[in-house]
Amino acid sequence: MLCINTEGQAPQITDKIKDEIDKDLKRTNTSARVKTEEGQEELRRVLLAVAFCVPDIGYCQGMNFIAGLLIDSLEGNEDHAFLVFMFLIIERDMKPLFLPGVPELHLKNYQMAQLIKFHMYKFFSHLRSLQMTTDIFTNKWFMTLFACFLPFHLVQPIFDMFLLEGWVAIFKVGLALLQELEPRLVTMDLAEICMFFRDNIKSQEKILD
Repeated sequence: MLCINTEGQAPQITDKIKDEIDKDLKRTNTSARVKTEEGQEELRRVLLAVAFCVPDIGYCQGMNFIAGLLIDSLEGNEDHAFLVFMFLIIERDMKPLFLPGVPELHLKNYQMAQLIKFHMYKFFSHLRSLQMTTDIFTNKWFMTLFACFLPFHLVQPIFDMFLLEGWVAIFKVGLALLQELEPRLVTMDLAEICMFFRDNIKSQEKILD
């Protein structure tokens, strides 16, 4: 695919974008495959291809987790991973999420906060009493489609739902996950909640049993 900008010239990938991608490669732990040298190179090439074809995004943290999920799900087929990623950006409206300033992220966080307030008022009130906002944990959920938070085998069906339903699926999963965790979360203080979501559930799968 040849990508041309409005001036009729092929876009350029800056050294800054290349450096940002390289820094995030080792932080991408979606699966065992992307931790290998081969997997890292597959991931790098897919991210560079997306940056080349969508220069107004370039690269944004979070894209590495989505690309890693695609590479593993598609068994290392970089062409297919790239095409699906472009589908997400264009057809599933992920582009505004990754633009400079992440404008769509603020809207998604607000929408999720209102859903929590409506469906889980006890938990919402607990967060308010701690002077805590929901974006502390929802930021990563939206930017990575849960890929940096949940185990790989749980993220795959969520990703399938997102392909079919779009953002509605992510809101459904986020709310269901919080409802499952609510009895435990309402007993935690600010530091404990921050630590819980920082450490994610990848190493705590028994919580979801």
